[in-house]
Amino acid sequence: METTRQKKIAGVLQNDLTMILQKLLNSSSKNSTILSVTKVKVSTDLSQVKIYVSIFPIDQAKSVFELIETNKSSVKNSMGILIRNQVRRIPSI
Repeated sequence: METTRQKKIAGVLQNDLTMILQKLLNSSSKNSTILSVTKVKVSTDLSQVKIYVSIFPIDQAKSVFELIETNKSSVKNSMGILIRNQVRRIPSI
């Protein structure tokens, strides 16, 4: 059962991560790929985040996941800048 705080943080993270990941795709050579964050789950202590992503076209999914994995630290840094006033510690992805 998610608390109200977890739901609020998940909603904020979903919007921010969608924007961050779209910028990441636009800066790479994947301009024709559509990515959306469909769901975000936050752990009870707000230290971990699980992100569910939808990618179209599906044949680009593997390369997009590799791009996200290699740029994980920059995604976390960008996320930290956007939510620094709402959480004490930036959750790991």
